[in-house]
Amino acid sequence: MTVNLRNDEKVHMGTDSEPLNERFYSVQQIADKLNIHFRTVYNLIYSGQLPSIRVGRVHRISQDHLNAFCFQQEQAELFRR
Repeated sequence: MTVNLRNDEKVHMGTDSEPLNERFYSVQQIADKLNIHFRTVYNLIYSGQLPSIRVGRVHRISQDHLNAFCFQQEQAELFRR
């Protein structure tokens, strides 16, 4: 099964014979990991800077998207110096 994300990205969700091995985090877990307020995480999601998947009314962020976001932030910090 494939799920479409906001920026026309697609995530393969696995099948019964192929289990999903990707880790997903809640907004609060991301806020705790990045040491920011949960509202800031929502702002990042709504601005398109942090891709997420909505499951009902709840946003989930994959480990891959979190890693990409952190890498982009590190690169931006290096560029600003």
